Amino acid sequence: MKPFISCLVLSFSLSLTLSSMAVAENFQSKTGHNVKQELSSLLKTPEQPKDLSVSSNVAADLKEPLARKAQLEQEQATLKNKIALEVSKAYTSFTANQARVQRYETQLLPYSVAVVDKSRRAFEAGKTNILAAINAQQAYMDTRLGHLQALMDYQNTISDLERAVGTGL
Repeated sequence: MKPFISCLVLSFSLSLTLSSMAVAENFQSKTGHNVKQELSSLLKTPEQPKDLSVSSNVAADLKEPLARKAQLEQEQATLKNKIALEVSKAYTSFTANQARVQRYETQLLPYSVAVVDKSRRAFEAGKTNILAAINAQQAYMDTRLGHLQALMDYQNTISDLERAVGTGL
């Protein structure tokens, strides 16, 4: 597709040049001024500025600092994105662990305690054997261990979030 566009641009440029030549011939026939020759010379060799040495040196001197500035701006944008991603991940982990701790404290631990209490009472009443009470106690210990692990993960995510934000919470 690009060669086709290039051909269109070249064709348009040539049409514009030929139109300009026709206008120049028409102008010359009316005024006697040879604009066609002047226009041809302008199209073939563009006029160069007389003294570009000073501005070329200034441009060369500015090229490196401008490139360095662009590089630093890019690095700054990359660093901002990296920090934003780190903060976002830490916050997501924080809220997930917070919800996990709350679930243990509001649902799982109270339920486990109730099961242990019912199993113990059922054993004391002679309705179940000792194995049911021991299994209930083991389930409670596993739940308590899970709660402690959730608390530890929660504290770690608080530390991660503080590190990502750069300040204490």
